[in-house]
Amino acid sequence: VDVNANLVARYIEGLLAEEYSNASVNRKTQLLGQSYKLAIRTKRLNEMPYVQHLSETGNARQGFFCEAEIRRVAAQLPTYLDDVALFGFMSGWRRGEILSLEWTDVDSDCIRLRAERSKNGEGRVLVLAGELAEIIERRRAQAFGALVFQHNGHAIVDLRKAWSTACRLAGVKGKLFH
Repeated sequence: VDVNANLVARYIEGLLAEEYSNASVNRKTQLLGQSYKLAIRTKRLNEMPYVQHLSETGNARQGFFCEAEIRRVAAQLPTYLDDVALFGFMSGWRRGEILSLEWTDVDSDCIRLRAERSKNGEGRVLVLAGELAEIIERRRAQAFGALVFQHNGHAIVDLRKAWSTACRLAGVKGKLFH
């Protein structure tokens, strides 16, 4: 309740002085803004302080994998995740897009990603050829339920620990699964 726009601005300035990136500052202040909006919506507050959103222009991800690196990491992943990693590398799809993929999205020679499952809200088509087709056939042979990528019939929710361990074992540093 005692937080005001000046206090938020000083906090942001302090983070920037500590050389936090604009994106990191935005993530740190995002919860504050959401909390104030909830308090207003539930009528616990009448107004909220201004929480500045900084430009994230030029914040593109760095450190892309080469094929040898992704194959080393995939070899260290549990078998139910190695195809997820390889599919992501070959398709360029995001983790959430891959893990939400359903068999109804797969035709014989292509996958149609529905707009509501893509980050940018635009659907797209991925032609299945070569190793991408092989991955889908492996998944089909192990299919349980609606999801293409699953583990014992359950959705794969989080792969951060397995990913981190596989990267360490493969000798690959600083690479994220986007």
